[in-house]
Amino acid sequence: MRVRNRQKVILEMAQGATLLTVEDVAEQLHVSRETIRRDFASLDAQGLLRRVHGGAKPTVNATSEEPFHAREELNIGCKNAIARAAAALIQRGETLMIDTGSTTQAFARALADDLELTVITNSLRIADILSHSTARRDIYVLGGEFRPDTQQTLGTFCLDQLDRFRADHTIIGVGAISRTGDLMDYDPQEAQLARAMIARARKTTVLADHSKFDSYALTGLCRFDDINRIVTDAPATDEFARLARSFDVEIVVGNAD
Repeated sequence: MRVRNRQKVILEMAQGATLLTVEDVAEQLHVSRETIRRDFASLDAQGLLRRVHGGAKPTVNATSEEPFHAREELNIGCKNAIARAAAALIQRGETLMIDTGSTTQAFARALADDLELTVITNSLRIADILSHSTARRDIYVLGGEFRPDTQQTLGTFCLDQLDRFRADHTIIGVGAISRTGDLMDYDPQEAQLARAMIARARKTTVLADHSKFDSYALTGLCRFDDINRIVTDAPATDEFARLARSFDVEIVVGNAD
């Protein structure tokens, strides 16, 4: 069996599986374990499988993600830990750009009620959350193509308006972070807006729970040299920590309840 055909079979075997072991796959395909290790390494490099000790795991579908309402219920404790840690980094009177996402919504809820802020966002939900405050908050909602499922605006009009603003911080969520320092998202328009926000702020903070690491999504968003900080819910691996240090990216770990 040719390499390409064998790897195609391996990917078919991975569908619906939680783990492929080197031994099982080698036995089923009648090849050596070393051959399967090479196949796993090749598929891992392409983002099609994730190598783990003794085998490989299927990656999350890189072309789509769960509906927004489902994402809001996923890893809630992790997102709240991230939100609290990120909110503690914000100072009174600062200007924030915040994109749409389940974790950025949690961040908006975690901000102190008496914290005076200026906020630019494309999320109607985040604007509404932040408007219920005892402190003065100047909130600017970007106009554009409206998406009812996520309650956000996107597109050319949105980008044109964003160009008028500058901020102290951009706060964004991402769909995936690769082991080589690539940050990705599932929606090209959302990635485009996030890139524009990054370009218009002094500092950028990425909110990402542990499930986003060592994974892939459809659209490239930026690289480590475009951001300043990642707030997450679990300690980074040694490999990832070294990578972050090489780009002078700070990793902040939030504490769960």
